Formats: sequence, structure tokens, C-alpha cells
Amino acid sequence: MRVREQIRAAVDSWRARHWLRSCAHVGAGLVIEGKPTIGGGEGIRIGERFYLRSIVSPSHMYTGYGGTLEIGDDVIIGHGAAITAYKHVRIGSGTRIGPHATILDTDFHGVSDRAAPGKTGAIVIGRGVLIGSHVIVLRGTVIGDGAVIGAGSLVSGKVPPGARVSGVPARTEAAGAPARELHTNAGTMTQIDTSATQPIHRPIPSEEPNRGIPPQPAGPAIPGSPERPDPGERPNPGDPGPDVPEPPEVDLRAR
Repeated sequence: MRVREQIRAAVDSWRARHWLRSCAHVGAGLVIEGKPTIGGGEGIRIGERFYLRSIVSPSHMYTGYGGTLEIGDDVIIGHGAAITAYKHVRIGSGTRIGPHATILDTDFHGVSDRAAPGKTGAIVIGRGVLIGSHVIVLRGTVIGDGAVIGAGSLVSGKVPPGARVSGVPARTEAAGAPARELHTNAGTMTQIDTSATQPIHRPIPSEEPNRGIPPQPAGPAIPGSPERPDPGERPNPGDPGPDVPEPPEVDLRAR
């Protein structure tokens, strides 16, 4: 069994380096799950023990002409991630990024003129940052060491070290606010202090309110209409129902 595990580890290591073979530098201890898309690899430098997941949703990393992407040691990136560096993107060591996160240091094109080149601005993400799922980091953003970005946030500007931000646009959460869970790709890889979170009381089944539709009172009777039958009573098959007047006969010969 040990020999089999060693062979599998060697194959996985070879496959990971094969996917990142175009990168300028890749450290030891690389782990890649799935097949990522790498573009402009000559501008990508990756530290040691890098983990990238590209199963379920493929991840991609791309650098434009003259752009650089620097990834520190012990960085974890979930599936569906999209990182684009037209100028410069740096991800500090120990940072963990949840699934479907998007990091873009460029607008790609102008707002009014799509043929015009877009603006660019370097992105710097500090050490030990936790970024939740579906977070978007725009050009020119600087995130300090140890910051926590809530899932689904849109980050632009500067985030102080150790701050917890969330929302669209992302804003600093108030002190003592309940901690928001980060959706990541590897179970308990994010540890957030939830001591300020208030316990949620859920009533036991006997306390559950009646979720059925309450019986509706019968409305006033309409003149000339039959009474509404009781829902619990079955209709009599032999009952012909209310009397319906016969249509008048028409003599076709008179025409």
C-alpha cells in the first residue's frame, strides 16, 4: 500500500507540474486537482506548497503582456477561480481563497468605448488573508495582512490589516457583529471567531406552528346559485345536480 501511495503521489506531482509547465517558477509541494487553464505563464511565479483546485468548475490564471502574478507559499485557491494580471497581482503567503473568486487588475476596455484599452491597477493581497467564495477583487485593491473578506463581496480600494469586510461594495463590519461563514473548498480551512454569534433557537416539533392553510369561512350565498357542498361529503352518483333550464327549441323550417 505504501508503494502504491508513493507512485500515486509521484504521478500527481508530475501532472501538476505539467499543467503549470509554462510558469516562470513553481515551488515544491505543488498540488493541483483537475486541469486549470494557464495563460502567459512566463509572468507567473508560484511559491511552495501551492494548492489549486480545478474540479467541478475549472480555474484559470492569466497574465497579459508585461503583467506579473506572484503567489506566495502555502496559498490555497478553490475551484472556479479567475485571476488576471495585466499589470501586477501579488498574493501573500498563507492566503486562502474560496471557490469562484475573481481577481482582476484591469477593466479590459473602456466604459464608453469598448475599443479603448481599459485602466489597470496593481492588486496586493497580504499574508494570511481569508477570501470567501464568489468574491470579486477589482483593480488597485490593497488588502492588509490577516483580513477576512465575506462571501459574495465586491472589494475595491484599501482594506486595513485584520479587518473583516463584506457586502457590495465591501465595508468594514461593526465590532461585535456575528461572524460570517466563509464558503471554501476544503472543509475547515478557515477558522473565524464565532464567539459573538448569538445562538439560534429552533422550536421542537411540538412547538412548530401549524403550517397548513386555515379553513376559510364560507362567503355569502349568491342568489340563484346552489349551496357550496361540504368538502368532507362525497357527491351522490345518482344526483343529477341542480336543475338547468332546457334551451328553447328553434324551428329551422321557418327560415
